[in-house]
Amino acid sequence: KAHRKLERIIIVEGYMDVIALAEHGVTNAVATLGTATTPEHLRQLLRSTPEVVFCFDGDRAGREAAWRAAENALPLLGGNHQLKFMFLADGEDPDSVIRQQGATEFNNLVAQAQNYSEFFFASLESRVDISSMDGRSRLVEIAKPYLRHIPTGVYRDMLEQQLADRAQTSTSVLHKHLEKPPETRQRPTYKASSLSAKTAISPVRMAITLLIQHPKLQQDLGSFDKIATLDLPGIKILVQILETLQQNPHLNTAALLERSRGTDSADHLQRLAQQNLPLTAIELKHELVGIVQQLQKQAVEQRKAYLELKHPSQLTDEEKAEIRNQYR
Repeated sequence: KAHRKLERIIIVEGYMDVIALAEHGVTNAVATLGTATTPEHLRQLLRSTPEVVFCFDGDRAGREAAWRAAENALPLLGGNHQLKFMFLADGEDPDSVIRQQGATEFNNLVAQAQNYSEFFFASLESRVDISSMDGRSRLVEIAKPYLRHIPTGVYRDMLEQQLADRAQTSTSVLHKHLEKPPETRQRPTYKASSLSAKTAISPVRMAITLLIQHPKLQQDLGSFDKIATLDLPGIKILVQILETLQQNPHLNTAALLERSRGTDSADHLQRLAQQNLPLTAIELKHELVGIVQQLQKQAVEQRKAYLELKHPSQLTDEEKAEIRNQYR
């Protein structure tokens, strides 16, 4: 809420940087706390500001961290917001700059930050010899997978135009290569039989189906205490079923469906109870365990992102302790 009307938000690497900046009047900074800035981080920030500036050290590690942030930002490019990158001199960090040079100079550096497109192409061109045809061809090949992750729209069109200009080719030639489907290998999202991926069923719905049809599978699960915090379709139903079976491990499918009678989910659960699941007993177990483990992990990451993006002044003592425990 404190960030809702900010002109921009600055992302720095360390929590102490945020504190130092706040002490000198720069109160629009948040810290990644040593982790890469994820798309979820950015989505939350861009709800509060039209401009996000990544601030990194100017050394190799800082440049690599900036590129990881640029990669994670690809699905969010375009629209009415801007992403920028600023790099401090070698050996400097926001803490040292603000203490030695003051808030005015630091804000001047922020104002001079590179636009996303400038940083994007500068990073790619540093890998090739742009003066040669071979190098320009290589530039296109390197850029292709990144461009495919950018939403279609004016911003992507303009990036493609820039790439064509830098590679000294036409946009029609470039589009011909971009339209070729990339060669990728499908990977499961969790260590299970991945039936949900094969049948386009969401993991949450698959977990509900497995528990309704095979209630005793709940006994093979570990902790599921964190998944209730996830904002996913069906998560409340899943948690309710898990808690019911934990308290009543003797219940069978009919008993579970009877308990749902009269609720909004009753008809839905009846349909899931009749769905065909072509899995062996071992596969059923692995499928459910894998899904719940993945949801637990997702909940932890979501909580981590929420804490990292809160301004230090808004953190409770419990939340500060939680952050310290996460990074021990």
